[in-house]
Order: sequence, then C-alpha cells, then structure tokens
Amino acid sequence: MNVVDTSGWIESIVDAPNADFFRPSIIASEELVVPTISIFEVYRVVLRLQGEESASESIGMMTLGQVVDLDTELAAAAARLAHEEKLAMADAIILATARPVQRNPLDAGCRSETIRQCEVSAGNDSRLAHFFRKFASSLSPCSVKKLSG
Repeated sequence: MNVVDTSGWIESIVDAPNADFFRPSIIASEELVVPTISIFEVYRVVLRLQGEESASESIGMMTLGQVVDLDTELAAAAARLAHEEKLAMADAIILATARPVQRNPLDAGCRSETIRQCEVSAGNDSRLAHFFRKFASSLSPCSVKKLSG
C-alpha cells in the first residue's frame, strides 16, 4: 500500500520539480491509502495556488484511493506518535495511518495486514521524511521511499 505525504500530492498536482517521483504511487490508486488530513491539506494549498476548480479536481483524484477517516483509535495513535517523536499533527496522523499497529486501524476499507506492506513516500524537506529515515528499521516491513538529493 502507498501513503503519499501531502508534499508529494502537491508536487504532483502543481507539476513541481519532484512530481515525477510521486506520480507512480498516486497513479496506482488500487494501492493508495489517503488519510483525510491529507485531503484537507491538499485542498487548502491547491485552493490558494490554483483556485477552487483545481482543488475540487484534486479531491476527486485523491478519493480514487482508499480514504481513511480519522477515528478515535487512529487519533490516539497519532497523538502518541506526535508526543513521542515531536511530530506535527498532520505528520503524526499520516504516519499513524501508514504504521502497522496491533488493532485493525482502518475500518474504512484497509486492513492491518495490508498496512504492514505499506510504502510511504515523503519529500526530503518534510519532518515526516526525517522521521522515516531515522526510524526506518522500526517500521519494518514497511518500505520507505525518499527523494534522492
């Protein structure tokens, strides 16, 4: 499964320099898990940069994947990660969505056994990417993709 950080979505949508890195994960919608916090962040940025029509189209593209709602258990898991790793709220929610946990984390269509096979994409400038690089061994068997350079 693929979870793309918000920065990756925005790179792809606005056709920024690193868009080609993220597009394969985004295009493979049957493998894509989309946290609702990512929808919020992408809509907000694309609305500011390109207007409402483009922002709405972005939501349409994102919802081709498995949208994961922020429920009570996922929120608590994200809060623990934010506290332990000093992550921002959105980064912690995205990580908690991707990270294997002891419960069935995603009642909205994704099972914990598929999350264990996740692939997380994050940009180099993201605190989340730094976290993944630093703690990649603890995320195993998840694979971590990062931008080179």
